[in-house]
Amino acid sequence: MAALVLMVPAYVWLQNEPRLGIAPNPAFTWGNALQVAYPEYQIRHGGPYEMTPGFFRYRTLVEIETHASTDFSESPRRVAEISQNIVGEVTYPTMGPTSMTPFLSGFKGGTPARSGEKEQARTRARSVPARQRVIVLAELAAPLPEPQVPIHVDSGEWKRYFLSGVQPSSGKPLYWWPGWGGCTAMAISGVFCGTRNVIDDYRQWLGQFTDGDSDALAEIGLDLKAMKAAAAEGRIYGFLHTDTGPDEILDLLDLPEIRTVHIVETVPEPEE
Repeated sequence: MAALVLMVPAYVWLQNEPRLGIAPNPAFTWGNALQVAYPEYQIRHGGPYEMTPGFFRYRTLVEIETHASTDFSESPRRVAEISQNIVGEVTYPTMGPTSMTPFLSGFKGGTPARSGEKEQARTRARSVPARQRVIVLAELAAPLPEPQVPIHVDSGEWKRYFLSGVQPSSGKPLYWWPGWGGCTAMAISGVFCGTRNVIDDYRQWLGQFTDGDSDALAEIGLDLKAMKAAAAEGRIYGFLHTDTGPDEILDLLDLPEIRTVHIVETVPEPEE
């Protein structure tokens, strides 16, 4: 009984704990953490309105899909649950590797290209049929501030940026995407959707965590100190482009800022 008496006020405190001025929101907090840890997927969370308080636990649903389908409204997606209990333990859905995972583990963004590497990438690009759309992972030859990243961005949905080199804890680079419409990652909306600075959004999200969250982040291969180091550096190491073609890849490879470009997956033709 004594334990229950102690747990009830703790639960009430958890219900009212602010995170960045937003109501307790495991979707914003842990949904984004899942996305940072798994660049292979596109993860959507609905913000505080899709959060369900339970008995000593919060639950929220996230929608998960691969990058092969770029139209979220039509693509098949998996619905999964993230939950956090009263003592801060987080339960994430199981996430497996995709065809992109080997390219992430071998990511060398932020370093100069090796001899012949760009020409090999050009050869691969020329082998892609002219009308075929593909998903590519571009590595930068040196870390760059966001305004200098050489990609034309029409909306936040294209700002799929890598914020570090490969992390020992996860075997992948840290990643940030503003989400669908450029806003869903922050669980807010407004006229600036898609135009905000990715690093600023990442810093705002990261700023809510304390050392007490380290274990929950480590469950998905995220190291809080390394994440803070990436925020302090504020540079981009590479990016994903989920709808491009061979001519655009060749144009990218002509840029000195680009180290190389990997074709990670083909985009299926839309069904009529």
